[in-house]
Amino acid sequence: MINFNNLELVVNEKYSFVGLERRNSQIRFCLPKGFPNKPEELQRFTFNTKRDLFFLLYKVFDQFKNICIEKGYLEENNDMTTSDRDGMVKINQGADISEDDELDENIFYSKLDMISGILKAHDEPKILSLVYRLGRSDHFDHSQIHKFLHRAVFLPNGAAYIDSMDLPRQQVRFESTDIVAMYCYILWEIKQQLQQKVGVEIKALAEQFKQHYIGGNYGLFEEEYYSQVIDSLKEALELIDHNTPFKDIDYWQFYDAIELFLYGELRQTDEGEIWGIKNFHSVWESMCLTYLAQTENLSYLLHLDNRFIPSYWVKIFNSSAKVINLSNNTFKINTSQIVPDAVFFSFILNKIEERYYEIYPYLGWSDSYFYRTNFCLINDYNLNLNKDIVKIAYIKQGEEHTFYLLKYKINETKMDKNRPEFSKKHLSKKGLVIDKCLPPYFFSFWDIDNKELDAEAIYKMYYFKHLFYLYLVNNLTSWDNLESVDIFEDSIIKRIIKVQEELKNFYRNNHLNSAMNIIEYSLWRGRSQNQINKMLNSFLKAFFDMDENYISIIDIKYYDVNYLLDSRNIEEIKNRSVRKQFVYEYLIQKEVKKLPEYWNQLKIRSSFLLPGYNQQSMIEDGQKFMDGYIHLKTVDFVKLAESYVSDNFG
Repeated sequence: MINFNNLELVVNEKYSFVGLERRNSQIRFCLPKGFPNKPEELQRFTFNTKRDLFFLLYKVFDQFKNICIEKGYLEENNDMTTSDRDGMVKINQGADISEDDELDENIFYSKLDMISGILKAHDEPKILSLVYRLGRSDHFDHSQIHKFLHRAVFLPNGAAYIDSMDLPRQQVRFESTDIVAMYCYILWEIKQQLQQKVGVEIKALAEQFKQHYIGGNYGLFEEEYYSQVIDSLKEALELIDHNTPFKDIDYWQFYDAIELFLYGELRQTDEGEIWGIKNFHSVWESMCLTYLAQTENLSYLLHLDNRFIPSYWVKIFNSSAKVINLSNNTFKINTSQIVPDAVFFSFILNKIEERYYEIYPYLGWSDSYFYRTNFCLINDYNLNLNKDIVKIAYIKQGEEHTFYLLKYKINETKMDKNRPEFSKKHLSKKGLVIDKCLPPYFFSFWDIDNKELDAEAIYKMYYFKHLFYLYLVNNLTSWDNLESVDIFEDSIIKRIIKVQEELKNFYRNNHLNSAMNIIEYSLWRGRSQNQINKMLNSFLKAFFDMDENYISIIDIKYYDVNYLLDSRNIEEIKNRSVRKQFVYEYLIQKEVKKLPEYWNQLKIRSSFLLPGYNQQSMIEDGQKFMDGYIHLKTVDFVKLAESYVSDNFG
């Protein structure tokens, strides 16, 4: 087994291999691009860091290999075994991604796959059958005598003599442990590093071996005890092999797996790749695109290159309705088909951030009807909003102020005496906290300044359920409604008006003095339908023209970010990557121009997803590239890898 302390870490800037290799008689651990590539930075990586990265990459490679098998790029029986001296498998299907890729085939290397040797021997029923295999025994179970009468020698007095019985016993056994228990111990240690479970019986055999040969709380993959435990295992293997008189095919299967695990590093003397994968960009693409399929709203994920995505997620992606349907011919030029990695509709309504607002009702106005919905909004996000009056109503609202209907559903607060609003006439000093959407059947309205429409204004519309926001969400994919805007034909508005008319009739029939309609007279202040629809039209145009709403062409790049930012590489990058983005944008722009009003004004942008390391969040914005034409985003490799191998992978 490899001592992680002795592993030399490298990051190949122009070489696509990731894994273990031997160079100048030294085992090197080749990390993916995006990791620190300066020797002084890599020297800070501890035993535990190297160990965790090794096992994480092992799980990533295993996941990718399973996808290749599922897709038919690799036959299942091509898995490496200890007898594969070449230890190399190539897959060509789906690997020729574009002219800027480093290789046109993915190559798995497994000349020294010590971990797989142990895992492949894991057959729990077989292990238990070896430990408790039936054999001739000198012990007798009198309750089982009737099963062995056919072996009996009958004496003259009629008594039956039986000299042995076939009873459960441990066959391959030396003193208190055996080759199977030793294997179980190594398997148990590996499974813990892979964060996988083993059966209770396997764990019991492992602990039995550990107590007898290793002792204490020493762990195989702990820096302090690693060398000591490995030496103990080598001594145990020699002792067990020397003292086991009968060695059948099952014995040698476990022995070979253990021997490879303990001595494999010493046997591998050839220079070159030992374990890992060349053309890692395919793995990186699989990781990134699978993450997009798992985490993004699939209605907004318009296109996905599915060559290295599990069929489970491809099926879910294909079954989801899209806000914009891209035809099969979108990316076809003459007879050639070009395929971007992903196309996503980036929509501000999918990026609502947490906000905290305080609202205080205006009470005591002489016009009790018009002002029963008025609130003063206080927040710290945009000072221009502080002067706004927010009008909030309830679908069944009568004469009472909305404040008295809301106060039982959300948290109350008191105004700070030092705020300038404290001196306002008719403004209550008791208010409400809005840190999530208004409760059901509450909604709001205020005049929108379309020239200043920004993210904060949209967040505010979301939290207060502005009627224009409700119309937008309700009709986002109803293109006919967007082409002919009429808020009074919207199902939500119709329902509110219907309830209000029913209340109006109720008050009239019961001789109660309460004017209605709360929307028309309190929220819209008597504006005509034509005026409201013109305001809605202007809002929709301004909304779809916001920088936060655009179609994003995502290209997965297995580059170090410094390579892209180096001015010496700019011409090479243009030829290999940027020109392709121009073509994608041109083809999508033609499709966008065919869309209905508002949609056809959407902008198109390109972004590269690059590997990163030790980031605060999964995806972070990088530096400007090509004068901001292409957005660079770095993806934390470790966080992404953990997501890729997680249980919700599919």
